[in-house]
Amino acid sequence: TVTNTSNTAVTWTISPAGTGTVSPSGLYTAPASISNATTVAVTATSQANTSATASATITLEPSVAVSVSPTTATLFGGQTQQLTATVTNTSNTAVTWTISPAGTGTVSPSGLYTAPASISNATTVAVTATSQANTSATASATITLEPSVAVSVSPATIALNSGQTAQLTATVTNTANKAVTWSISPVGVGSISTSGLYTAPATITTAQT
Repeated sequence: TVTNTSNTAVTWTISPAGTGTVSPSGLYTAPASISNATTVAVTATSQANTSATASATITLEPSVAVSVSPTTATLFGGQTQQLTATVTNTSNTAVTWTISPAGTGTVSPSGLYTAPASISNATTVAVTATSQANTSATASATITLEPSVAVSVSPATIALNSGQTAQLTATVTNTANKAVTWSISPVGVGSISTSGLYTAPATITTAQT
C-alpha cells in the first residue's frame, strides 16, 4: 500500500535473490525444494520514490516428509509385520496409520500390521502412515496377503498287515510348489518313499497307529 502519491505502483524484490519468485502483483512463490529453514525478505519499493520501501519476512521451512520401512511384505493369515514410520523436517514425528482397502487386517498405533485370520484370495493391501504435523505428507507399505498353504492326504486312514503297502497322495493348495516331504511318527514304524508309498513293518507284534 503506497500513500501520499498518485503513483501507487511498486517494484518487488527478494533477498536473498533467487529464494523463490514474486509476481508484479505481489504473489510470492516459495522454491519447489527447501533443504533448510531460510528467512526471506520480500520488499516493495515505491516507483514514485525509490527510497520508500517496506518488507514482509517469510520463513521457508523444509517440507515434512514421511518414509515407511519395510516398503513391501508378504503375509499369510494371522501373521504380523512391524512397520516403522520415519518423519523428517518437524519435531512432531507422530503418524496416523490407515489401511486400504479398509478392513483388510488391522494396524496398531505403533505400526504393527496384523493380517486377517483367514485369507481366501491373494490381496494387495496398502498400509499408509500420515504425518500428524502435515497430513499431506504420507508414505505407504504394500503388503501382499496370500492364502495359507494347505496340505491334505488321501486316504486319511487305512489298515495294513505286516509288509503291506498303501499309496498315499498329498494335495497341496495355495502355492505353485506342490512338493512335500514325507515323514513317519513314531520314527521307524515302516517306511515311506518320496512318492508317498508307505510300507508296513515286516513284522507287527501288536496293533499300533
